[in-house]
Amino acid sequence: MAVNFIDVEKNEYLTDNIERYTSNKVNQYAKFLDKNPIFITYLAINDILTRYDVGTGGIESDVGPNSPVRFNQINGLPAFNVPELKPEIIFDERGYDVELDINDIAVPPNTVKPRVGDYVIITIPNSVQCVFRVNEFRYNTIQSNDFYLFNADLKYAGTDDQLKRFKPQIVEVYETIFDNIGTQEKCFIRSSDLDKVKSLTVLIRELLELYKVNFFDQLTGTFVSKDNTNLFR
Repeated sequence: MAVNFIDVEKNEYLTDNIERYTSNKVNQYAKFLDKNPIFITYLAINDILTRYDVGTGGIESDVGPNSPVRFNQINGLPAFNVPELKPEIIFDERGYDVELDINDIAVPPNTVKPRVGDYVIITIPNSVQCVFRVNEFRYNTIQSNDFYLFNADLKYAGTDDQLKRFKPQIVEVYETIFDNIGTQEKCFIRSSDLDKVKSLTVLIRELLELYKVNFFDQLTGTFVSKDNTNLFR
């Protein structure tokens, strides 16, 4: 009768490779997470309410009161690897133009999946707001749950509130819950629900305090049922 022995050396080799791969993956994240993120306003195309095939490009403009495109506004989305914004001035026979491209901007997994046609608003403190249009996106690695990377080019800039130009096209507004990123919890909450959640939090705290006042016994240091004669019937 043949006896099959476990090849310990092979198992150790596989284990070492798995640990090395895991370490490399952590280091890939670290190269983004070691940097401070910039919190951006992200305008993601709403597929349900957009009234044309966004892939055809067969419209006059995707921004404006007559545009068929609709967006979900996401406030406070952390973006990593945002470079210093240095515009390039291009001169030609028509005058001059300003060009500014940003590349390999990383957003955490399980937040938003960038797509061509989305818009990004970056606010520079004590300066201008820059509006970029996403023109390319890809995964950081082959894994579908990894960081997303995207490239974008400058479309608008100025000291005015650039979000105003998108207001007629925004159908949903969300706030980012930064502490939930990387967990199983949802990372976004509708802005309209935020006040409700805050009120519910206050109510829960009041109920907990009321419970403590009514049932906490200082003598024993425990929660007890006080003056309840029904327990002994």
